[in-house]
Amino acid sequence: MIVFTMTKNIRPIPRTVDKTEASRLRGQLLMWRFKKIISLKNSLTLQQELATTELKATTEFKELEPLSGRTFELFYPLYYSAPSTARPNILEFAKELEQSKLQAEKTELASMVFEAIINLKDRKAYKGILLLKDIAQYINTDQPLSYWIPEKTIARKCRQMGLETTRTTRGVAILINPQLIDRLRKDTRYSTDLLNFNEPNEANESKKDSVGNWLDTQ
Repeated sequence: MIVFTMTKNIRPIPRTVDKTEASRLRGQLLMWRFKKIISLKNSLTLQQELATTELKATTEFKELEPLSGRTFELFYPLYYSAPSTARPNILEFAKELEQSKLQAEKTELASMVFEAIINLKDRKAYKGILLLKDIAQYINTDQPLSYWIPEKTIARKCRQMGLETTRTTRGVAILINPQLIDRLRKDTRYSTDLLNFNEPNEANESKKDSVGNWLDTQ
């Protein structure tokens, strides 16, 4: 099989229907309507059917625009069809649901792994690679042994985020992809307060000893 690594969309999604596709769908609906009218001809329920199937112009609701694409798709039909008196409650629930989902995503292991990558990539990475054992050490520091996250689990999370892994003489590592990391930093699932860090300076950068081994100066 061919495996594609999916990442969360960070670009605005279109809020309107494609006109060409909409015209095709409208033609199909009109055909269905004509066939339905024929089948209901001289029926006492014809007026009732037509009254409930009248097409109305779509109204844009600016208050829904801050919602993410998926939440917007889920709540727009309900919001559109609900009475105006019920819409504030629906909008409030949609916002609460989105915030709850966002908080749950931020507490996942993926955000912990990404935080470690951000804080280690400039002082632990060598020639564009970062060892998984360094990421594991960062995450597991001050944690009881029973709660340690194994390197295999971290590697799987990295691959799910789109980062490639490779084997080195010092162990399995990930390839640092600046473009992908910049993209992931814009993903709300990883934009926690822990990611606000200071760039390393010359005083705290890792250095090599006389035989080429990296020294941890922290």
